[in-house]
Amino acid sequence: ATTLACALATTDAAVAFGGTGITTTVAKDASITSGSGGIQIGGTLEYAGDYTLTLGDGIDDTCPVTLADMTETTANTGTLAVKNTSGNVSFNGDIGASSSYLKELSLTKTGGTVTFADGKSSYMTTLAAGSGSYAVATSNTAFTVTDAAVFSNTGLVTLGNGGTGADTCTFTNGVSHTAGATTLACALATTDAAVAFGSATAVITIAETTTITTKNTTGGAVAVNGTVSGK
Repeated sequence: ATTLACALATTDAAVAFGGTGITTTVAKDASITSGSGGIQIGGTLEYAGDYTLTLGDGIDDTCPVTLADMTETTANTGTLAVKNTSGNVSFNGDIGASSSYLKELSLTKTGGTVTFADGKSSYMTTLAAGSGSYAVATSNTAFTVTDAAVFSNTGLVTLGNGGTGADTCTFTNGVSHTAGATTLACALATTDAAVAFGSATAVITIAETTTITTKNTTGGAVAVNGTVSGK
């Protein structure tokens, strides 16, 4: 097991912690910068409190990032700030749980792809997807964000891959992606909050059977602003 409570740095060299059945604990605010060296945290990444783990420096770190499961000892605590510019990011495990959300996942990137693994689940209060030409793709069985989610990236955003019978994407207070193209393949739902996708230059692709539901009491507006293609 490993406990992180420092600013850890390498010079273009890999960093690896954890593995099957092994926990890496964030015990204080911590950061890992590794240039082009990969960052891999296997097993379980656990937050011991409301701390922030920052991966990359947001300037010239191009390291690929791979993470397994993420948990919190107290619900709605812990922030993961990903700042590996153009490096790919792979979330290969579950993020939080239905009874214990991750407080925040923030993405500060210029390129690459951020993926959430097929068959897994993600629960977070805030998803802050900053501007940049990176792509985001979730194949999670359940992908849930409580706060309004604004995807500001100009790259492709893919929500689901199995269609309404396989994947649910729940954005309780709404979701929008108008800066780039969007692919939908899930049962998408909000709680009386708006949904907006596409623009004059950003296509919306329906890759599998998809539903968008925004009504709980008053309902939320659904805006499809671009060309729709696919199934």
